[in-house]
Amino acid sequence: MDIARFFIPIIAGGGFKLPYSLDFSLGSMGKLIGTKAAIVGGVLTNTPGESANIITTDPGLEATYTAGLCATLAKTGTPTVAESADAHGGSKAQEFTGAALNNTLAYAAHAGVAGGWYKMSMWGKRTAGAGGTAQVQVYQGSSLPVATNVVAILSAAYAKETVGFISTSTNNIIPYAVREGNTTGFDTVIVDDGELVRLTYADLFSMISNPLPNRLATVKVQPDTLVDCSLSGIVAWANANASPDTYLLCYWRYRTPKDRISFGLMKCVAGTWTSLIAETSAVTVANAWLEIRPVDADTVGMYYNNVQISTDKDVADVPGAYAGMVISGGNNVKSFFVG
Repeated sequence: MDIARFFIPIIAGGGFKLPYSLDFSLGSMGKLIGTKAAIVGGVLTNTPGESANIITTDPGLEATYTAGLCATLAKTGTPTVAESADAHGGSKAQEFTGAALNNTLAYAAHAGVAGGWYKMSMWGKRTAGAGGTAQVQVYQGSSLPVATNVVAILSAAYAKETVGFISTSTNNIIPYAVREGNTTGFDTVIVDDGELVRLTYADLFSMISNPLPNRLATVKVQPDTLVDCSLSGIVAWANANASPDTYLLCYWRYRTPKDRISFGLMKCVAGTWTSLIAETSAVTVANAWLEIRPVDADTVGMYYNNVQISTDKDVADVPGAYAGMVISGGNNVKSFFVG
C-alpha cells in the first residue's frame, strides 16, 4: 500500500471539502458539470446525443413477409411467426412466439466501434402468455457488461424496450428484434421499429468539477426508479472531469425481471475496459445506496444497500482524482454523495 497516494491536494482557490452530498429533489446540481445533465422532476437526468439509426435497412419491418417472416429479419430455430397489422409505426409489424430457447429474429449485423457506448431498442408488446420469456437482445462477443444484453417484453401496450452496452472491439454487433429466453412458457409478442445508436461519449458524464481531496472517499448514489436496461453508473478515480479515458464504473440497470436491479464494477484504463465484478442482481430496495467504498488507496469494494457484492478489487492502475456519474438513458439519480 502506497501511503503517499492516500492524499491528493485540494486545488488552489479552495477546491471543495468532504463529505459532499447532493439531494436532487432540492433542485441544485452543486459542483456537478455535464453537457446534457439536468434536474427534472427532482432527479438528475441526462440525455446524451445519439448517432443516426445504425439499422438503416427497413428498421420499421415494412418489407415483404413470406410465411409470416419479414424479409428484413433472419430467423434462427422454428418459432411461430406472422405478419401483424398491429404496428407501432407504418402498417406492418412482426409477431413472434418462441418454440425453444434461443429462437431469434435478427436484423443485419454492424461493425462495432471500440470504446463506443450503444443503445439498442425495439417497440414491443406482449399479446399472450405470462412467462416473460420473449426478449429484445443485442449481442457482441466482446461487449460489456456482458456479451448478450437482454430486456424482456412484458407490456400489453407498445413500450420501447431499451438495452445498453459498451463495445470493446470492432466485432460485429447483432441487434435481435426478439429472442426466446426460456425452454417453456412461451409468450407471443409483436415487435416493430428497431433502433441501434451510438451515444456521444462526452455527453454521458456528470462530474464534480474539482478533484477529490483524497482517495479514501466513498462515492455513492441513490438510483431512481429503474425504467430501462441502459447503463447508469458511479464514476470514481477518473483522470479528468470531462470525457475521462481512465476511471472506475460501478453501473446499474435492470435486466429481467423488472423488479430487480443489476450492477457490476468495471474499469477503463486508457480506453481499455476490464470487468472487475461480473454483473449480478438483487431485488430492488427503495432508497438503497449503490457505492464504491475504498479499502485503501489501491483497493475498493462495491456495495448495495450496505451489503458488499463480491470481494475487494485492486485498482492501482486507476490513479485519478475525479468522481461523478454517467447516465446513458432513463435510469436517473435521486441523490449523490462523496465522503
